Amino acid sequence: MIGPNSVFADFRCPFCHALQSARRMWRAMGSTRGAGHICPRCGHELRLCDAGLPRYRLLCAVVALSSGLFGMWGASLFPGLTFINPAGVEKLNVAGFVALMVLVVLPAVGACQRILKVEIVE
Repeated sequence: MIGPNSVFADFRCPFCHALQSARRMWRAMGSTRGAGHICPRCGHELRLCDAGLPRYRLLCAVVALSSGLFGMWGASLFPGLTFINPAGVEKLNVAGFVALMVLVVLPAVGACQRILKVEIVE
């Protein structure tokens, strides 16, 4: 199924340029012949290339931390997403944490997946 993460990642078949499911592409990462993801449009067997994985992990760590900090600052502007503890420090409540993850961190990390390349298994 093509979901929002698939749109952010923009995994496309190199042959027919059809958008692929991000979940299925992650399952087929580094697989050998016969274990890849089959493109529903053209029938080629696809997988994610392992070459960009270390760069992807480093980029995700940096982006997740920076977007989390930026999101916490943004959540402090909305009083319903934070509370003040007895020590006087402003903290995120549960709704603020969920909003931060869904609206800021997950799309930012999903967009980092664009540096990974899709290749046809030969």
